[in-house]
Amino acid sequence: MDQLLKEYTNQLCVQIDYGLGYIMISAPPNQEEMYVICGRTGVGAEEIIEKVEGVTISGQVYQANGWEVRSAGETLDMHNEFFRVELEDGTVFEYGASTHNEATYEDYLMKTKPILQRILNSYKSLD
Repeated sequence: MDQLLKEYTNQLCVQIDYGLGYIMISAPPNQEEMYVICGRTGVGAEEIIEKVEGVTISGQVYQANGWEVRSAGETLDMHNEFFRVELEDGTVFEYGASTHNEATYEDYLMKTKPILQRILNSYKSLD
């Protein structure tokens, strides 16, 4: 771990929290979560609906694979979603709703998801 931190600092996985959602960025050296887990690790026993959506990153449209997670209720701790997309260089993005028990899935869709998509579109690689 000391060698990894020396070579890559602590930037193998970065999380951005905004409003009712988040974006996690896993750097190319961490492909297939080789060094650290970056993103959700499971969803539990809820109803899971697979989803696909287009997302623009650095001006290019990518296919993001995702899941809508539903349980008994509409608050974000019971009903939320998350998506993953991988760029050609191995950078992986995961974005979606954070779990909150006071906001609803609809709140996330209206107030936060459009901003998360704008943040993704503004991404620029340092290479």
